[in-house]
Amino acid sequence: MEKYLGRVCRLDDSCEYVVQKRNVELLGDNNIVDVLPRASVLQFNPKKKFKTLRGGEKQGEISGKHQRNKYDIDYDDGGKDASVDGEFIWLSDGSIKEEFEVGDKVVVAMPNILGNRSWLQPVDWNQGGYDAVYFDTKVNKVIFIQVTRSDKHTFKMRFFKEVLIKLRSAGMRCPSVEVFFVVKLNQLMNFSISSIDDRGAIEEFDNQWIGPDEDHVKVRAFKATPAQ
Repeated sequence: MEKYLGRVCRLDDSCEYVVQKRNVELLGDNNIVDVLPRASVLQFNPKKKFKTLRGGEKQGEISGKHQRNKYDIDYDDGGKDASVDGEFIWLSDGSIKEEFEVGDKVVVAMPNILGNRSWLQPVDWNQGGYDAVYFDTKVNKVIFIQVTRSDKHTFKMRFFKEVLIKLRSAGMRCPSVEVFFVVKLNQLMNFSISSIDDRGAIEEFDNQWIGPDEDHVKVRAFKATPAQ
C-alpha cells in the first residue's frame, strides 16, 4: 500500500509526505475508473478512539426526525445534514431537550476529528480487515481499501464496523461508505469474495448498503499515473 500512498507518519505529527506526486486510479470492469483522494498518510490504532478538537457550530432547524435520537437539519446557510445524533444538538437559546421536534431552531456542533481527510493505516499490518481508511467529515464519506494478492478473500465486516462506530462516537454524521478490494490487473475478472463475516454490519451506518453486502464491494485494480 505504501507504494501508492507514500510515507507513513504518526497521527499526531505534521506530515508533508502526501499522495501528491501521482494520481492513483482504481480500474474496474466496463472501463470504470475511481480516483483516490490525495492526502497525508498517517498511522492509527483501530482499537483506540479518534481524538477530537472543538469544532465550529452551525445554526439551523430540525427538518426530520428518526429513531435512535437522529434528526435531519436544514442549516441557515442553505446546507443540509441527515441523521445527526441528538447528542450534538441543542436549542438556539442554549438549552438542551431530551427529544427535539420538527421546526425547532437549533445549534449543531460540527465534528473536528484528528485524521480527517487523511489516509490512515493500522499500526500493525494484520490489525484490521483493511489496509487503509480515509474519511471526510465535510462530505460525510468513508473509504476503505483492502489490497489482496489472492483470487479470493474474506470480507471481515466487524473490522470496518469498529472504525465506523468510533467515527460516529467522535461526531461524524451518517456517512456514505465505499469499500474497495484491490487486486492485480490480471486478477480483476476472476476475483471473488469467498465469505462474509457479520453480514449487514455497514447498513447501520449507510442505508444504501441494502441487499447482499458483496454487491456493494467495488473490486478494482491499481493504476498510478504522474500528477499533472
